[in-house]
Amino acid sequence: MKKLILLLLILSLCLAFVGCGKAKDTTADTKPAEKPSSSDSSSSEKPEEEKEEYKVDFDSWEMTLTDSAHPLAEGFAPPLATVKSAYTNHPNTRFDARAIGRLIYMLEDAEKEGITLKIETAFKSENDQLSIFNAKVNEVMDSDITLTLREAEDIAKTEVAFPRTSEHELGLAVDFAKEGSDFKETEEYKWLIENCYDYGFIPRFEDNPAHFRYVGVENAAAIKESGLGFDEYLKQFGNK
Repeated sequence: MKKLILLLLILSLCLAFVGCGKAKDTTADTKPAEKPSSSDSSSSEKPEEEKEEYKVDFDSWEMTLTDSAHPLAEGFAPPLATVKSAYTNHPNTRFDARAIGRLIYMLEDAEKEGITLKIETAFKSENDQLSIFNAKVNEVMDSDITLTLREAEDIAKTEVAFPRTSEHELGLAVDFAKEGSDFKETEEYKWLIENCYDYGFIPRFEDNPAHFRYVGVENAAAIKESGLGFDEYLKQFGNK
C-alpha cells in the first residue's frame, strides 16, 4: 500500500513538472507589441502650415462706409475721446474712443523710430462739415458769378464732402500734417505706408495721401493682402 501511494506521488510530481515547462514555453513565444513601420511615420508629421485667412466683419462699426451713396444717419454721433495735444496741431482734436488707443500706439511707435506725426484733422461734426461745405460753395460762386447755387454746390461736392458723407464724421479718419511739402514725399508718409496696417489703419485716397482711415487690425490686414482699395474691397467682397 505504501509503495502504491509513493508511486502515485512520484507520478503527480512528474505531471506538475511537465505543465510548468509548457507554461514557460508559451510565455517565451509571446511577441512584444510591434513599433509602427516607417511607412506609418508620415501620419505623425505636421501638416504644412496653411495660409492665414483674415475674417472680416463687414457690418462692424470699423468698416462703416460713408460717401454720397451711403450717407450717415441724421444726428450720427460716434463715441469720442480727445487726442493728446502732443500729437495734434489743434486743441480738442477728437477721435473714436473705441479706436483711439490704436491711434496713440501708432503715433508713439513712430516717435520711437524718429518719426513725428502730427494730426491736422480728425473728427468733424455734421455742423462742422456743413460749414466747410458752405464755405466752398461761396468760394465757387465768388469765382464765377454766373453760376446758380445748385451749380456751385455740384462743383463744391467734387472738392469737399457733403455733410453726412465724410469719413471725418465717423471719427475714424485722420489727416496728417507736414508743413511746406508734399506729404507723399515725406519720411512720415513712407513710415505710415509700411506700418499703418499693423495698427488697423489704411491709406484711403490717391489724391489725399495725408488721409488715413481706421478699419481694425484684422480688416486692415485683409485689405492689404488683397491689394485693393477700401471701396474696391467692399464692392468685391462685401457686396456694397
